[in-house]
This record gives sequence, structure tokens and C-alpha cells, in this order.
Amino acid sequence: MTTPAILETVERLGFTLRSDGDAIRIEGPKDRLTPDIVSELKIGKPQILAWLRDLADAEQVPLTDMQTAYLLGREEALELGGVSSHVFHEFEGDWDIPRLEAAFQRVIDRHDALRMRIAGDGARVLPRGRVRAQIPVIDARGAEGEARRAAIREGMSHQVMHTARVPLVEMRALRTDRGMSLFVSHDGLVIDGLSMCLFFRELVTFYRTPAVDLPPLGTGFAELSREMLPAADTLPAIRARQYWQEAAPKLPPAPALPLAADPARIDRPASERHTIRVAPAIWAAFRAAAAEVGLSPSAALGAAFCEVLSLWSGARISRSTRPSRTARRCIPTPSR
Repeated sequence: MTTPAILETVERLGFTLRSDGDAIRIEGPKDRLTPDIVSELKIGKPQILAWLRDLADAEQVPLTDMQTAYLLGREEALELGGVSSHVFHEFEGDWDIPRLEAAFQRVIDRHDALRMRIAGDGARVLPRGRVRAQIPVIDARGAEGEARRAAIREGMSHQVMHTARVPLVEMRALRTDRGMSLFVSHDGLVIDGLSMCLFFRELVTFYRTPAVDLPPLGTGFAELSREMLPAADTLPAIRARQYWQEAAPKLPPAPALPLAADPARIDRPASERHTIRVAPAIWAAFRAAAAEVGLSPSAALGAAFCEVLSLWSGARISRSTRPSRTARRCIPTPSR
């Protein structure tokens, strides 16, 4: 097991590890300490001690409001909680895995957010070179190939990675009779939408041209996060908080949509993405109709979404969100 994997395992069992000179101190319920865990701690002791010392020396990085919200969403006590902001990808192709690992390592070393170990009170950024990129390869050529593929999808598509894991990105490769697949899972705590594009762009760049040197980053996440703290105490920020604290109780409730099940009774929430493809001619007509009334396609789609919410909830959407008569000219009338 790697050092992050050992730390993740012991923390899931309720233990805390601390360095004390050349010794590892274990705090937690000793009855859960299995011989296998003790063996892993002994085998990896030098690396674990170095890791714990790096964590102790690392500067605390404050989490953003969004990251804090993501952490709260992981709490199973919340209705529909116990989930993470998480994206799962599956790619078909043929990769040189050692070369891809090296590219992954360079991305990790380049971005401090990928070296963050996150806790409820903030995060600590580990130094470059301490976090090791790994892409295990599963050889399932033969009859079991598709069964292994299904098992990986089931395990990775809705996983909630423990925040002790560094990085909060997982890659696995699968070889089957039909070729190679690459599975990538990453958490919104460290990679958002734009970061995802940057992550894959740099990963591909370092894979295709290992000798390339990208320009240094101007500002890392840790520095940016610290710079954001003083802004929260400025007069405009204080006024904004005060405004929304007073306005929040007056906001309308969420649309009362019909539900297939009581959310409180769902033990393991899972989401499924549905996709629809619109014919080019229909999309072009929609864009043209939106442009006639001064709307972007995104705004027109948002207006259509309000119409759908109104139809299903039977409630009148407030004027601030309900599309105007002009906007409705480009929205098909729902059939009741």
C-alpha cells in the first residue's frame, strides 16, 4: 500500500497517526487495529514518518466557501448526503502507462491543489515530489473482461474518496480482449469545471511531449485562497452578507416537484446523466428565435427550464426567474 492509502485506511477505521521523533503514535480504538494494518505501518514506517512530518510542517490553507459546502455534503446525516461533487470518465485507446504516470506526476507537481490533504478546518499542501502518481493496470483479457469493466464502473462512478487521499484523483487502466480503457475519477474539492479542462490538457501535453516545459504558474491555489480571506472582511462583503441574511427567509421555497421516493429514505443517493441530441436545424431555429428577442441560447434554455418547473410543480415561478412574454416566443408551449 502507498503511504496515502495507508493513511486513508487508518482514518476510515477511526485512527489518527502522529509522528513522535522516530516513532509513530496511533490514537484511536485499539480493537480495530488489525495485524494487517500493523504490518503495513511497520513496512512503510520511514515513508509514513516523512509524510507526517511534511504535513506537520505544511502551512494551513483555508478552504473556500464552495469547498466547505462540498465537505458538508459528504455528511451522511444530511438528507441526500453522503455524496461528493465528483466526475467519472472512461476513455478507450492505447496508452504507455509508465509514460502516462510520468505525465500525471508532472501535473501533480505543478498544481498545489492536487497535493492538498483536506480536513474540516482547512488543507495542508504537501511539497513537490511527496505525492506519487500511480495508475494500476488490470489485465482482464479473457472471459472476465467485461465483468471487470462493470465492477470498475460500479466502484468508481459514484465513489466518495476519503479526503485523506492525495491526490483526490484516481486513474485505473483495464486491458480486455477489445483493447484498453482508462478510468479517471476526480473530486470537486480539488478540480472544478475549468480545472478539469486544464488538468486533461496538461496531462495530454506532458504525455505527448515529455520534454516540454510549460510556463510557470503565476499564482497557486494556496496563495490565492489566502489572498481571498481579507476580502471577506471588506465593507462591500459585509454589506452583501447582511443583505442575503435578511433576504434568505423571504425567498420562495424550492418547486414542489413530484418525487418518486422520499429523499429521507434513500440510503445511497446516485445520479444518472441523461442526454438528448437536437437536430442541427432545430438548434439553429432555436438560436435564431432567441436572438430575435435579445437572448443568448443559455438564457433561453434557462427560461425553458423555468417553464418545465412550473408545469411539473404547479407553482408560479417568481417574476425574477420566470421568463418574460418576450422570452417565451422562442420556447415551445408545453402540452398538458
